[in-house]
Amino acid sequence: MAMVADPRFEQAEADIRTIVGSAPAPSRPLDLIRRVMEAGVPEYYVRIALWHLIDRHEVELTPDLLLIPSRNGHGAEVAAAAST
Repeated sequence: MAMVADPRFEQAEADIRTIVGSAPAPSRPLDLIRRVMEAGVPEYYVRIALWHLIDRHEVELTPDLLLIPSRNGHGAEVAAAAST
């Protein structure tokens, strides 16, 4: 279940997961935000979705503040628990 019942938030989450998950290298947050905004999602929803995914451990920040997919798979457990 999404934190905010809004299709723009859900689209931002999906886009972030796709971009971070398929990136060959860690992503800069600003570059990621810009890419999702180019897809038509307002910046407000992109930033909320990004922090929400970080909080749920689906996306992680490296020590040099780059974005990577979760290394421990915890995000999948959280998503499964939220949907039950």
